[in-house]
Amino acid sequence: MAEVNLSLAPTPESAGLARRFVAAALAEWDVAEATETATLLVSELVTNAMLHARTELHLTLRLAAGRLRLEVHDGSPRLPGRKRYSADSGTGRGLFLVEELSAAWGADHTAAGKRVWCEIGLADEQRDAASSLDRGQPPPSRRGRTPRSRRGSGEGGTRPDDPMALAG
Repeated sequence: MAEVNLSLAPTPESAGLARRFVAAALAEWDVAEATETATLLVSELVTNAMLHARTELHLTLRLAAGRLRLEVHDGSPRLPGRKRYSADSGTGRGLFLVEELSAAWGADHTAAGKRVWCEIGLADEQRDAASSLDRGQPPPSRRGRTPRSRRGSGEGGTRPDDPMALAG
């Protein structure tokens, strides 16, 4: 299993920081093919947390068992829910996108607030890279190279207060 964490302020810049962090981690783990979907999903999760919770955010990215899991933790206990908006509304489609693009998603209460998460299933070649990481080896294309430690651009990583194992 591979895992990285990033703390984010509740500011508009956080969505972009989260996208770049996810893209860099996926490139490091040799599963860059998941980048487009993962960056869109993390952008939606971080933006929702920033707009609705208005607290410090913690992003966890976990790769294991052929799945990529994105978690956004915030300090609000209020769980998200899909709302109905008119067809010409400029808002309200974030959770719909998360639901449509992820293999699974959900929200859980934590001691500090909540965790909103989603999972992406990986293609066969991406599963091979994830399996290598599960066994504590670098991905096939990175064998023989020194793995780098990844922490959030000077902002310090955090571990989730209640990590969940990946389903599947």
